[in-house]
Amino acid sequence: MNCTDDHPAMDVIEDALRTYPLEPVPASLKTRVMNRIRPQTFVPRFTFPWLETAIGLMFSTLLTVAATLLLEIPPAAAARLQNSVRIFLLQPGSRSIVQAASTSAILAVLCLVLAVWLFRKPIAPRMFPHR
Repeated sequence: MNCTDDHPAMDVIEDALRTYPLEPVPASLKTRVMNRIRPQTFVPRFTFPWLETAIGLMFSTLLTVAATLLLEIPPAAAARLQNSVRIFLLQPGSRSIVQAASTSAILAVLCLVLAVWLFRKPIAPRMFPHR
C-alpha cells in the first residue's frame, strides 16, 4: 500500500523526492557520523575455553580407553571377567559397594548436567568497558 494513496498532500513531497537532483554527502558529516559510531563498537577479547577443552579431552580419552579395552581383550579373559563380576554382584556383602558405586555414578552425571546447563549460556560482553 502506498502512503500517497491515502494522503494527497504527500504527492508534492513524493514528486520532489523523485525530481530533485541528488547532492553528495558533505565530508564533514561523514567523518562526524563515523567518529560517533567507531567508539561504540566493541570486540571482546579472545578467551580460550579451558573447561570445554578439558571435558572434551576427558571424554575422548575415556572412550578411547574403553574401546581399546573392549576390543583388545581375548574372549577367554572376557568370560572370566564376566564370571567374576557376576559372582561379586551376587555376594551379599557387595550390595553396599554396588549401591555406593551406582549412587556416585548418578551424582557424577547430575553434576555434569548441571555444569553443562550453567555454562551453556554465553556471558554477554559489556558494551562499554571503559565506563
